[in-house]
Amino acid sequence: MGTHKYAIEFKLAKSVTEELLQLYAHHVTGFNGGTELDSLMGEHLKDMYMRLAALNNKIKRTGILGMNNSEAMAFYMYWNTTDTSGWPLANVLIADMVWKIDKRINKARR
Repeated sequence: MGTHKYAIEFKLAKSVTEELLQLYAHHVTGFNGGTELDSLMGEHLKDMYMRLAALNNKIKRTGILGMNNSEAMAFYMYWNTTDTSGWPLANVLIADMVWKIDKRINKARR
């Protein structure tokens, strides 16, 4: 198998993948898309949920979650506009991931 090159990678502890998995499960089940953009965001949520579940099952301590540019932008768009205050740990994790993506976006603009 070849190696994958991602636009951005996150090294995640198993406890972090578990927390993110719970957050994604909550949002996937409660997501109602109406517009084409909503449908795309719904697909992003489902895809990332499946990837987090696979990563969580595979790792013992830490693992790498990689995102291509499209996935990173979808993640950034969804979580930058979604209230995660009800999930204190996930709120910190998501904020850090959004910050890293934002940093990558701003670096690419230069």
